[in-house]
Amino acid sequence: MARRCDVSISVYDVGTGWYYLQSRYYDPETCRMLSADALMSTGQGILGFNMYAYCLNNPLIMSDPSGFWAQTDNTDSGNPDNGKRLIYRIVSTMRAIAAAISAGASSTTIQWIGKAGPHFGTSYPPEVDGKYPRVPGTMDCSELAYAMVSETDPNFPNTTRKQIKYLNRDAAAGYGVAGDEWTIFDFSGDLSELQPGDLVYFSKEKGRPCHVAMYCGNGYIIDATDTGGGVAFRPIGDYQLYNPTASYFKVARYSG
Repeated sequence: MARRCDVSISVYDVGTGWYYLQSRYYDPETCRMLSADALMSTGQGILGFNMYAYCLNNPLIMSDPSGFWAQTDNTDSGNPDNGKRLIYRIVSTMRAIAAAISAGASSTTIQWIGKAGPHFGTSYPPEVDGKYPRVPGTMDCSELAYAMVSETDPNFPNTTRKQIKYLNRDAAAGYGVAGDEWTIFDFSGDLSELQPGDLVYFSKEKGRPCHVAMYCGNGYIIDATDTGGGVAFRPIGDYQLYNPTASYFKVARYSG
């Protein structure tokens, strides 16, 4: 009997009938992952050693939003129990660095990925009356971008709106003016235009940014979303999959 995934934490591939769980694919017909887990054991008993099992063979009450281990709480792909969040952070950082290096990333990009490393698995702020106010212990997309970039550029703002004003050198806005090491340009979605380390901005209303992600290379980004387990390394198309009204907006490139 086929077992489907929780669609709120997975990406369904219509062509194959498989689900993408942030790190590998799951086949609902065989109830098995299609590639081995990066972890030889999840520390969850004997079934934790099965590198192809989905949700410890108990998908009715458990989920696996990260593709690394089963959990009963869907809200955080970086389950903190027994050091699993640390493992998730390490594996995610390694995957992001590998993607960036294979795409010819600069040392600055690798540094930014390293800054993101401690935040992998951090939850997105909870929704309150249609908004996402910042809460200690959580992280939104612009906070993540700030955490990655601010050591390189101490003037870099910490909200998407302020970042765009800064990068556009809108001095009248009062958020500072980006240096010559930054360039910003319109982006329509052609991934061949992107370089590792590019900050990709999305918009739901013309001229108003709603999301930012850092491009790692090979079609992958680092970002924070309320639909994908918080801070994660994921395919660039995931954000628009869950936010179909969003479109590509701008790309900011640092060349310092």
